[in-house]
Amino acid sequence: MHNRRAFTAVALVAALMAGAFDAAAQQQQQRPATAPQPAQRPAATPQQSAATPTPRPAAQQSTGDAVVRIAVIDIDGIHRNAAAAKNIRTQIENFRKNFQNDFRKEDDALRQASQDLAKQRTILSADAFNEERRKFEARLAESQRVAQAQRQELDRVAKIAETEMQKVLDDVITKMVVDGQITLLYRKEYMVFVHKGFDITDIVLAQLDKQIQAVKVQVPVVKAKAQEPVVRPPLGR
Repeated sequence: MHNRRAFTAVALVAALMAGAFDAAAQQQQQRPATAPQPAQRPAATPQQSAATPTPRPAAQQSTGDAVVRIAVIDIDGIHRNAAAAKNIRTQIENFRKNFQNDFRKEDDALRQASQDLAKQRTILSADAFNEERRKFEARLAESQRVAQAQRQELDRVAKIAETEMQKVLDDVITKMVVDGQITLLYRKEYMVFVHKGFDITDIVLAQLDKQIQAVKVQVPVVKAKAQEPVVRPPLGR
């Protein structure tokens, strides 16, 4: 029994000593190694100080790090509200009215020709009547062609005039970019939400109206083909 107690005591002391050694080893591993002290550099001479520039803050190191000025513009709104755009639409509308007046006259003439053709059914021979009907149908088709050509011609001259206005608008925006007022520009129709402070539409519109108030629209020209005369029924028949 005595020997057993002695053995137990010795084992306990050995375990305590092993734990102490392990703790010391862990503390040694966790303790950071002392970094070597850098060697002292000699003081820079006045000439060296002048040759080596002092680093600047990151935001000012180059023009590429300049503050980005974001803006949003409503191009469609400018094309609706610009003085030059309104002037173009007024001219196009006047041309359209002239075309409509001509078309109305031709429509009345075609209606009269249709009535005359109906009267000739019992007067002319079958061959002669078919020939007159062919002339009428050709005239009707030509009238429809002219109406479509007029619409296309109005679109063409309108686009030419709008392109002139767009060139001035591009110059206004480009100047704002060159002057550094904006560096990143978005179209408003692509935005989900835009704070009013980012919208420069009114500013650009005012500059555009200062530079251009009207654009001369080309006169739209549509040539109609010469029509064969339609034979009218003889008087008194």
